[in-house]
Amino acid sequence: MESSPSPTIANNSTSDKSSLKPDYEVKVLEVDNKSYSFKTKGSFLGEKQISFKDRLYSITIPEEINEIGPYTFYKCKNLAIAVLSDEIFLISDGAFCNCENLARITLPKKLCRINNFTFCECSNLTEVELSENTVFIGFRAFDSCIKLTSINFGEKLEFIGDSAFENCVGFKNLTIPNSVQFIGSSAFWGCEGLEKITLSENISKIEAYTFYGCKSLKSFVIPKKVISIDSGAFCGCESLESVEIPESVVYIDENAFCECPNLNQATLARINNIMENQKKQN
Repeated sequence: MESSPSPTIANNSTSDKSSLKPDYEVKVLEVDNKSYSFKTKGSFLGEKQISFKDRLYSITIPEEINEIGPYTFYKCKNLAIAVLSDEIFLISDGAFCNCENLARITLPKKLCRINNFTFCECSNLTEVELSENTVFIGFRAFDSCIKLTSINFGEKLEFIGDSAFENCVGFKNLTIPNSVQFIGSSAFWGCEGLEKITLSENISKIEAYTFYGCKSLKSFVIPKKVISIDSGAFCGCESLESVEIPESVVYIDENAFCECPNLNQATLARINNIMENQKKQN
């Protein structure tokens, strides 16, 4: 039987200077239960997908590599183990998107951004430990990670992008650290198992559809610096019974709490101001 050719990866470089750097051997790449090695130029792990992506089971990335390009491991459906060097400071958009068997990953200590689509549709991912230096989670970064039950955000996180955790139905209880200043629209859309979430005290707005369809959410305390609650923010929260709204809030969209049939208690500290602003908006 003829042996399969060993897997390859593009020898891309990030700049002209990187072409002067030596090639590095990347170990271990496991395909069809056999171990191979391959080379990549400089410190950048190419922008193109690895060959034999449907037969890739594990990879260990050495310290010489500090950047992973866009969609490098996209649709590596059998990739279960990815050991990343702590020297990696950049994982580009969609790098591990649709890696269906990836179950757990510890992110490098130097990594400060989780970019757009990075782990989107990693349907077996159950646990993520972010770097303590992570400040940014991008658009759909963990969208449809349906088995993700816990995530350690760290104390430096500042930004959670639109749809970042959309359809993460495994969440039960989340605490967003006070370092976070912005949570994007639809960030937790469809997190049907989410029963309790404590938000950062330093956000100023509940964006549109942030908690749309969070069917298990029972109560909610709006942080004290929030000034507005946008359209559909809590729409479809079927189990929501009580909401505490601080005096800082001056605007609530008329559809903010639509389709919340069990909402029977809403404490509004400044109802007169809210009503006046509603009239101005209309």
